[in-house]
Amino acid sequence: MTWDHRFRMMRWECVGKVRHHGPQTQLAQACGDWWQGRDRYYIGDWRELRPRQSSFMTVPNTRVLREARMRLLVASPIHQQPAVLEAFLGALAAIEYRTPDGASLSVEYLFVDDNTDPRSKVLIHRFSQGVGSPRALVLAGTDLGAGEQSGYARTEGGHFWDRGAIGRVAAFRERILRHARDSGADAVFLVDSDLVLQPQTLVYLIKSGKDIISEVFWTAWTPGAVEMPNVWEVDHSGLDSAFLAGLRRPGVYRVGGLGACTLISRAAILAGVSYKSLYNLSWWGEDRHFCVRAVALGLDLWADSHCPPLHLYRNSDLQRLPEWRRAHFVPSLE
Repeated sequence: MTWDHRFRMMRWECVGKVRHHGPQTQLAQACGDWWQGRDRYYIGDWRELRPRQSSFMTVPNTRVLREARMRLLVASPIHQQPAVLEAFLGALAAIEYRTPDGASLSVEYLFVDDNTDPRSKVLIHRFSQGVGSPRALVLAGTDLGAGEQSGYARTEGGHFWDRGAIGRVAAFRERILRHARDSGADAVFLVDSDLVLQPQTLVYLIKSGKDIISEVFWTAWTPGAVEMPNVWEVDHSGLDSAFLAGLRRPGVYRVGGLGACTLISRAAILAGVSYKSLYNLSWWGEDRHFCVRAVALGLDLWADSHCPPLHLYRNSDLQRLPEWRRAHFVPSLE
C-alpha cells in the first residue's frame, strides 16, 4: 500500500446529509461543488467507505463524505544568488503537484528568507505573491533567533561552512518541521534552493510510500572530481562502487544517509525527527544528525533515483541549465 493510499483511507470530512426525498438540487447544496467534479464524494458508514454510485439517492439519511486532499508543505531555507534562485523557483512552479493516481495536492510554501542580496529577496516575494496568500509564507531568517549570518562562502572550488552557519540552517529546518506539525501538513518536502527539479519528482517520492525519502542528484564536490550522490550507505558518507552503480538505475533504495531534497511524512515528524545537533556526534552537517536520529527512532531512510535534479553547485553549472531545461521540459521563472 502506497503512502498516499494510506493517507486517503484516513482523511475524510463530512460535507452534509442527503435524504431520500430530496431532489438533486438539495444534493448539490449538501455536496458543494460535487456537480462540477472537482472533488470525490463517498457515502456509507465511516467504517465502510465505498465509491459513489448512481443509485445512492435511494439511500435515506446517508452521510456524504468528501475525500480530503493530501496537504503538502514545500519548504526551503534560502541564502542564494539571484540567477540560481530564479532557476530553482522556475522549476518549483512547474512541479506536478499530484499523487500517482492523479489526485491533486493541497500545496503550501514556506521559505526562510536568509538572503543578503536584495534581488534574491525580490524573487522570493514575487514567487510568493504569484502563488497567493495564505498558500505561501515567507519568514525572515533574522527573526528566527538562529544566530548571526557568518561562516558561509560559495565559490567555484566549493561551498565552505563553519559550525555557526550549519547550526543556523539546522535551526531553520527545525522551524520548518514545527510549522508542518502545527499546521497539520501530511508531509513536508524540504528542498535546497540550488536544485532544479524535474516536474514529476514529487509523484515518484509519494508513490514510494516511504516516510523519509530523498531524490538522488549528483555533484562534483570539487572541480574535476567524479560526481557523487547526495545519499550514502553508512557512517559519515561511506559508499562502494556497487552502491553507486545501483543509484544510477531508476529505482527506490534503502540508504544510510540522505539530504537536500527530502520528503518527510507527518508520521515521521510526529515520531520526533529533528535536525538538532547531537552533542556526542562530531559528523559535519545537519543532515547527518537528522539521519542518525531518524534511524534511532526506528525509521528507515530511502532514496529515489527516477528524477535526479540538476545541482547548480557552482556558478559555472548555470551553463548546463538551458540544455537541461529542454531535456526535462522545465520552464524558466519568466
